Amino acid sequence: MQERELQLRLELILEDVMNRRRSLLQPARALAGFPLVEQERFIGSVERISLSSAELAYQFCHLATPKLAKLDDAVWPSWVDGLMDAYADADADLDTALAYLKSFSGLQPADQSGCVTLPEIERLLNGLLHGLSGKAYKLLSADRPYTDTRSFFLPGRIDHFATREENFQLYKALMIHQWAQITYGTWDIDIAKALQRFPDTERAINLFHGLETMRLDACISRELPGLAREMGKLKSANGDTDYRWQDAGEILQRPESDVGTSLACLRQIYPLGMIPQAAIYQGQLCLDRVTGVTGKGLRKNRETGTEETRGDPGVSGLASKSNRYFDSEQLENRAARPADVVEAEISAEFNSLPAEQGELPDYDPANEYNDRSGELADAGEDAESPIKTGEPCFSYDEWDQSRRRYRRDWCLMRESTVKPVAGALVAQTQQKYRGLLKQLRRSFEAMRQESQVLRREPYGDDIDIDAAVEAWADTHAGHQGSDRLFVRRQLRERNVAVMFMIDMSASTAGWINQVEREALILLCEVLELLGDRYAIYGFSGRGNRCCRSYHIKDFDECYGDGVRNRIQGIQPQDYTRLGTAIRHLGTRLGRVEARTRLLITLSDGRPDDIDGYRGAYGIEDTRKALNEIKGLGIHPYCITIDSTARDYLPHMYGGSNFTVIDRVNKLPTRIADIYRVLTT
Repeated sequence: MQERELQLRLELILEDVMNRRRSLLQPARALAGFPLVEQERFIGSVERISLSSAELAYQFCHLATPKLAKLDDAVWPSWVDGLMDAYADADADLDTALAYLKSFSGLQPADQSGCVTLPEIERLLNGLLHGLSGKAYKLLSADRPYTDTRSFFLPGRIDHFATREENFQLYKALMIHQWAQITYGTWDIDIAKALQRFPDTERAINLFHGLETMRLDACISRELPGLAREMGKLKSANGDTDYRWQDAGEILQRPESDVGTSLACLRQIYPLGMIPQAAIYQGQLCLDRVTGVTGKGLRKNRETGTEETRGDPGVSGLASKSNRYFDSEQLENRAARPADVVEAEISAEFNSLPAEQGELPDYDPANEYNDRSGELADAGEDAESPIKTGEPCFSYDEWDQSRRRYRRDWCLMRESTVKPVAGALVAQTQQKYRGLLKQLRRSFEAMRQESQVLRREPYGDDIDIDAAVEAWADTHAGHQGSDRLFVRRQLRERNVAVMFMIDMSASTAGWINQVEREALILLCEVLELLGDRYAIYGFSGRGNRCCRSYHIKDFDECYGDGVRNRIQGIQPQDYTRLGTAIRHLGTRLGRVEARTRLLITLSDGRPDDIDGYRGAYGIEDTRKALNEIKGLGIHPYCITIDSTARDYLPHMYGGSNFTVIDRVNKLPTRIADIYRVLTT
């Protein structure tokens, strides 16, 4: 069974204790990696426990899923019996039963050596890998850890640390690092060919591998903060700290960095004679094992695999979302730039960094989302995201297509304001697009002075020839001719209100965020001439309980320095929960009295969030939300730069209510034209 089906079955069993703060996505996602017989066994155990306590059964889903891979089939029934006995013996005390659940580690040492072997944890690693990538890879035993992009090679046994738990974490870190190489684009180029220019190829490979490890660690930290912390603990325990690499780390930790950035950093570091200190989970780069699948061929395979999983709600969307940082178009654009230009940029960045960077800042738990197995699953709002006191908060329903009904008050929308940033972006944009800006101002000025021709009027500026001919024919036929024989021109009164809904998800990092801000600046400059009422709000979020809208400009707010600075302060945030944002901002727009009301969404991709809001579920909820605001007299429209948008936008918006812009840098020049067409 796929994770969506598993989630629904578990929710039906535990419907009495489910609310908008609770989710069974994480247990379902972990359970999806197991065979059907083990899935049924787990669900049967949940049903049995729920007869005694639905709350205990809910906590069992979160705390017992990791145990499924660690317990033999023969042991599982007796372990569940032990849980029920502990609950009964304690007079139905939930804390006692939870203590029983947490006390079992699953990796009890058979001896004092702490050794862990691959066969005993292979099933657990396979489940984790399937949940991350949405596809099956082979886990094979080898003397050295590496990947050929089709299989993962891990040591047959690990006894590096004193405890089995630490050695198990090392196994997991080795596998995650190999998965990250495939997911985040290490093999999107022919590395062997790229490193031929260096005199000492072996040293160049080691340096490049160290740089890529730093970049991949940053990618994992953004997408999988819980796993990243565990990997960081392993590095600390092993003493893997090398501050000589901090300058490179400053560059490679940026979301827009890719494998080309690592190569450019390598060209700066190679002459310095630095020797990298390998991370404990780094493994090796076996270039001879992947020669046949590097470059465009592998990229094509990865894109095909991503496309195949996008429509499947049972497959994790993490890999497909991550690939947006490194899609083929971006790589080809980067490859098309002269090598000396890229090197010069990286060199300038190195020179601009301080000589001593110091230590990295401590991890901020407010930015974490983890499965939290080992503690109560509904620990409170603060465990998911930072919530500021006094923030306005609104609840909205969400459409569950699989159940054909709404989840009542399922999503919480929190309002905040984009932090203003003073800078030169407005002046730079005006200078960069000065020719286009003059043209737009002329065309929008003409729209403001556009006159409307009224025909068949009793008085006017000229004769209406059609009406006159018709009146003459009526008179000669014995009928009374009309006296409405004139044409009259009057200035058209514009009565338009537009809400711009700006995608501020993490996938807009880098130059997408830059052109979004430029496009908004151009729009504001020309809309001030036109006189239309307009508002700008960003949206993002992380889970159903922390959807966010970001105030940039309201309808009754003048376009001044405050708005300009907020536009400059737009930064990527989290995920793309479109349905809730449409309901919230559509409700705001619905309160504005206007003859024409438009909700224009500017986004770079399809609906996506960490709690299963993707695939058919996210698309159908967004479609439902759009139909809801249409009932308020609002016309929705979408402008997107997602090249695959034609696969799903017609179903959501209709065949003519969206525009796909094939290249990001065309956005500032196209958005004003689109607005002119929509409002005339």
